[in-house]
Amino acid sequence: MESFAYSVSHDLRVPLRSIDGFSLALLEDYEDKLDEMGKDYLRRVRTATQKMAQLIDDILKLSRITRCELTLETVNLSDLAGIIADELRSAEPERKVEFDITNGLTTKGDSRLLSSLRPISHLPVRLSMQTQVRCARFLPI
Repeated sequence: MESFAYSVSHDLRVPLRSIDGFSLALLEDYEDKLDEMGKDYLRRVRTATQKMAQLIDDILKLSRITRCELTLETVNLSDLAGIIADELRSAEPERKVEFDITNGLTTKGDSRLLSSLRPISHLPVRLSMQTQVRCARFLPI
C-alpha cells in the first residue's frame, strides 16, 4: 500500500508542478499582455493545483496513519470541530459562516485517524459556497 500511495502521489505531483509552474510563468512573463480575466483564470488554475497538491499530501498522511496500530483514547470532538471551524475561517475569511459547536462532545477513537479526516469535514461548508449558508452546526445525534 505504501509503495502504491507513493507512486500515485509522485505520478500526480509531476503534472501538477508543471501546471502550477507554467501558470506562474505566464503570469510573470506575460502580465502586460493578459487582461484581468486572463490573470484571474491563471490565479484560479494555480489555486486549484495547490489544493490538489494538499489533497495528495493528506492522502499520503492517511495511508501512513492506517499502517500504524490504532490507539483507542478519548477524543474531544468539540475541540476538533473548533479546529476545523478555525481552518475554514482562515481559508475563506470573506465568508461569514457562524459555527454552532456543542461543547464537551467526546468519543473513543484514534486521535491521529480522526484528525486526518479534517479535510473531508471541510466539504459541507465548501460545497455550500453557492448558497447563503449562515450557520454550520456540530451537534450530537
